[in-house]
Amino acid sequence: MTPPLQGTVLGNALQALGVRDGDFLGFAAGDAVEFSFQLPQGGDVVGWVQAKPLLLVAQLFFIKDSRPGLPRMAFRTFIQGVKAISHTLGVREVELQGGNVRHPGMRLALQKRGFRIKHVPTPPLMGGYPQEVFFRVDTIP
Repeated sequence: MTPPLQGTVLGNALQALGVRDGDFLGFAAGDAVEFSFQLPQGGDVVGWVQAKPLLLVAQLFFIKDSRPGLPRMAFRTFIQGVKAISHTLGVREVELQGGNVRHPGMRLALQKRGFRIKHVPTPPLMGGYPQEVFFRVDTIP
């Protein structure tokens, strides 16, 4: 069976972020689904995205390469993808999250950009364990 979002604007936005076609139904049902992509310069990026009523929640969970500039590029690509999904859904609020942030410089950079800290469980697909996340809720015009 072909997922109903495949080939649609929303399906294309999900694919661009790295959500697998097989996860489209889960996303449509409100489940958190994993995304992954690789930057052109190298470096694997993993996270998850979930549509909630009036809010899109997305977390950048793992960047496998910490060469200078790659985390920033990963974050920029992540934000662009999340905004594209929110636009296609018509959702104006997006909660951006950075999970598993260990690098002191990255922690400071997120705080300077208005991210706060909270403790939440990871979605079941990521193990459901407690984690500290940096988060910020943005309104998308």
